[in-house]
Amino acid sequence: MKKTRASPTKIAHDDDEEEIDEAEMTELLKAHGDNNYSKVIDSLVPAFDYLENRLTGNCRAQFSFEHTYRVFELCRVFDLSFVSENEARIDLAFVRSLAAIKPLARNDGELITALQRDLNLYMAAARGFTVDHSDVDAFSVAVLGWWKNHGSSAGAWREAAEIVFSLTPNSASAERAFSLLKCMFGDNQERCLADLVQASIMLRYNERNI
Repeated sequence: MKKTRASPTKIAHDDDEEEIDEAEMTELLKAHGDNNYSKVIDSLVPAFDYLENRLTGNCRAQFSFEHTYRVFELCRVFDLSFVSENEARIDLAFVRSLAAIKPLARNDGELITALQRDLNLYMAAARGFTVDHSDVDAFSVAVLGWWKNHGSSAGAWREAAEIVFSLTPNSASAERAFSLLKCMFGDNQERCLADLVQASIMLRYNERNI
């Protein structure tokens, strides 16, 4: 499993703060003895092994995130810069693999077929696109902005992008919706019309900005 470079870590003690990046942290640990440094590293290895085993399915089925990891790995194809940098990898077989993203495989794979049909359109539209991946905000604005302003040039890929961008990497949004539902509708309102419940939750969830 690839381990990425750590971002600067802010350490606070009392009212003091200090920015320490990965290289500085390594030197700090070494300054206190190689033995302590080795102990810290050894203590981290099991955590990375545990994470890797869950992501690769090397664990009990109920704990496996292999499919979820695969889904979000495939979702990278909606990042124009990924397409631009990996043109040789993205072929009809790759597009067929997008069926692992269940909403895209609906209606007997009708949308997947359309994506294969429009693959050349999307590849041409994405060619040369670059973005700064180190800045999450800049990355999001650039990619989502492209789809908003130029997505129509990618044919069926625009519809697929709208579906993929609605996916969430965690259950926080769903849990918030259920929490709001419980807060807003008590036992005496169990027979409320579905339209009322849906409209009320949407307005509350989006802070009445829809």
